Amino acid sequence: RLCKGPSGRFIPLPAPGFPWSSVTIPAPFAMGLNASRDVAEESSGCCCIGPRKAAVGKREAALIALPILPKRALASPVALAAGMEGGDFAPVPRWRPFCCQRRRLSPAASDSPGSEAAAPRIRANMWSDPPEPEAAALKAMKDGLGDDGMQAVRAELAPGEIEDMCLLRFLRARDLRVEAALEMLRKTLEWRRAWGVAAIAAKSFGEVAGCDEQTLAQRMPCWHQGFDREGRPVIFKHFGQMDFPLMLKLTTAESLTMLHVRENERVARLCGEQSQKLGRSISQATFIIDAQGWDPSHMRSKEVLEHAMEVARIDRDHYPERLAQVVIINAPCFVSACWRMLFTDRKTQAKVKIFSRRSAWELALHEIMDPTELPTEYGGSGRTRRYDAA
Repeated sequence: RLCKGPSGRFIPLPAPGFPWSSVTIPAPFAMGLNASRDVAEESSGCCCIGPRKAAVGKREAALIALPILPKRALASPVALAAGMEGGDFAPVPRWRPFCCQRRRLSPAASDSPGSEAAAPRIRANMWSDPPEPEAAALKAMKDGLGDDGMQAVRAELAPGEIEDMCLLRFLRARDLRVEAALEMLRKTLEWRRAWGVAAIAAKSFGEVAGCDEQTLAQRMPCWHQGFDREGRPVIFKHFGQMDFPLMLKLTTAESLTMLHVRENERVARLCGEQSQKLGRSISQATFIIDAQGWDPSHMRSKEVLEHAMEVARIDRDHYPERLAQVVIINAPCFVSACWRMLFTDRKTQAKVKIFSRRSAWELALHEIMDPTELPTEYGGSGRTRRYDAA
């Protein structure tokens, strides 16, 4: 199914119901979209790109207004023809009109023809307004923080993180109770200053743990393995190969706790980078935990148990709403009881799925992320990033 585009060439129409929310368009193509609204529609309600007005100068570009279709259809990106190099597409939960806006591009961009910077990419939907109850709570929280408080929040944001999304994470963790969210946020800011979290985030994992990274990859395996179908970072942890008693001989329990903080800061950075790349807010991550070979006797160690309780408290108190979902695979029967002991919050427990049989968890992983992102040992066709530098 084709429609005639603004350049006179034919553009393939997506299938009815494909959910568009963000698209990346090279500026030269946007220059061809003049004042007229060029929209391809069918009786099914399917429509293609349609800016009301686009004017692109040397260092200016127009954000494109896009029609949003219902959330149903494939989650994988589809590239358009007619001069477009490709795009980022993301499903959204509801219909939402977009307004055309203008933004100024970086003055460092080169204007020379044929250069990468000569075709700046134009993004839509970097931030959509929250629903009315959240918007009111967000305004009240900003008023409660004041200028000094907001400045303190901005100083602690991960690169690319949106400050409103940061505040909303705390509000949602406290069911939009503003005073409770403010108290939680202030304690987090104080904790980050006391622990020197910014300095921890700037170090390598080996520097934080006080041992070489090869040992960490073997004895405390935790790595970033691509992104799920919603664009969120996917973090793999192999609990079955974690050797806490040995690590406590090589380093201290405090260093292992700081290592967990460093891992959380990596997640925050990856979310910020994805927000910038996709042009929409990404604030949560998916965690895949492999429990094959896990020794339950480790939990009888006082130091190991205290460490597990401490990292669970840090996640709950200082990294709220960072967890999209947890999938525990190769799980022995006692894993569920241990997880409930560490995470008593029902909201967190509802995000956890536990699988024992490979046939069940392989299907679940394929639903979460593209098989090309999965390592071969987990039923995919990609390579493991376990030993990659963070």
